[in-house]
Amino acid sequence: METESHSDVTPYDEVAYPCRAHQQTHPDLLATLGRLFGMQPAPVDHCSVLEIGCGDGTNLIPMAYSLPGSRFLGFDLAGLPVAQGCSVVQKLGLANVTLSRQDLMGFALDSGPFDYIIAHGFYSWVPLQLRDRVLEACRATLSPHGIAYISYNCYPGGYLRRMLREMMRFHVQRAPDPATKIGQAKALLGFLADAPVRTDEYHQILKKEWAQIQQRDAGGFYHDDLAEVNQPVYFHQFVEHAGRHGLQFLAEAEYFMMQDRDLTQEARQALEGLESDRLLREQYLDFIRFRRFRQTLLCREEVPLRSGPDPAVVPHLRAASSARVQAAETGADPAAPVNYCNESGGVMTCGDAASKAVLKSLTEAWPHSLVFRDLAERVGEAIPAASPQESESLTVRVLLSGYGLGMVELRTFEPLLAFDAGCRPVCSPVARLQLSTRDVVTNLRHASVGFQGETMRRLVPLMDGTLDRAELAVRLRQINPDAESIDLILDELIRLALLLPSAG
Repeated sequence: METESHSDVTPYDEVAYPCRAHQQTHPDLLATLGRLFGMQPAPVDHCSVLEIGCGDGTNLIPMAYSLPGSRFLGFDLAGLPVAQGCSVVQKLGLANVTLSRQDLMGFALDSGPFDYIIAHGFYSWVPLQLRDRVLEACRATLSPHGIAYISYNCYPGGYLRRMLREMMRFHVQRAPDPATKIGQAKALLGFLADAPVRTDEYHQILKKEWAQIQQRDAGGFYHDDLAEVNQPVYFHQFVEHAGRHGLQFLAEAEYFMMQDRDLTQEARQALEGLESDRLLREQYLDFIRFRRFRQTLLCREEVPLRSGPDPAVVPHLRAASSARVQAAETGADPAAPVNYCNESGGVMTCGDAASKAVLKSLTEAWPHSLVFRDLAERVGEAIPAASPQESESLTVRVLLSGYGLGMVELRTFEPLLAFDAGCRPVCSPVARLQLSTRDVVTNLRHASVGFQGETMRRLVPLMDGTLDRAELAVRLRQINPDAESIDLILDELIRLALLLPSAG
């Protein structure tokens, strides 16, 4: 994270921020949305990426590992995290990523062009001068069809977070150090949530927020909620600010948040009148959802964009899905609808043959993606009467529907993933290195995977290709005599997108 201080030691040097990979920032996701909305973004396996406020590089380094033909540059004002990141880069032997300690105000605006720019957790936590500067840097260094990702706190939901933050900062204003501030702030929220004998609506809200904060890392809580600056904005204010710097709204990184399927029929009908003004529609969606955080994609204002995704692009993309079938009743009718759910609790009901064929194919192939042609052929097999053109049209419809529900991933690129563990399993070097210091690692699809317990923490680092299955099985019994078989563990690591294709 960047900070407004220009001193030698920043708050991020004093209190570590819990850095992790953010799948929504990956160039592949940005390229997919750019193509769907009419852009011609750079291919992700040969592109240039800048991350402003890169911390220790936990987000950028896995990208550089999986995309060796691309160039990555990250900088941050906090020296200690950058030094830690540089050490990781050196250990992995990566030549295509550079991390440096630098102030955004001193960043050369002729450093580009960059095809993708990332500024996660930056905009709302710095003064206006730096908010101007990050947009200025995006405009100056983006390539003609480049895409910038900027996350920020937003209203109206930001008002709740702002209220709690102001109370906590008032309470800890005389605290002598960060640890004391964190402890006192959390104690205040716990006290306020439990103070009344009878719980009214206000205290129900406090209880919910307190429950969420208890799960948060101390460093994240300190920098996000107790920071000197934490300024939410309305979506329309952010877009207007971007417009003053020659940038325009492309889409939300979480495309499903742009949809209205979670709303009542009456609400959807009311929003239909805003279809011609997508910016106004986005603002009213925030009003409805009490939204407090956005991950917005921007591009140059002169780039012509579509108002919605182009169905003609879908056949040129890959598709994947980690969804799983909800438990069905015994003896259920094969013609009955099938419900698929994802880790976020989303549900997609597949009631027709086309959607059943597509989701079944994708979920069976996970973590690998499938090309459109294969999916259209599966639909054709499920509906013999359909012509090839009809099968393709149905496949496009299902994929866009699943994408809008957050149930299907559309991508331009397939990372190197194992189909089987092979004789000498190899786990991602990035994940193996991360496991030495943390329980959450980045997989080969740039998603975060958590490991609990010592078994995986001790076993995964051994999977560097030097030990065969039999030797790993012996090590597993030494680590945990009650553990599952090595084959089951390897199958799970494949599903988690952590194993590389094996040479043997």
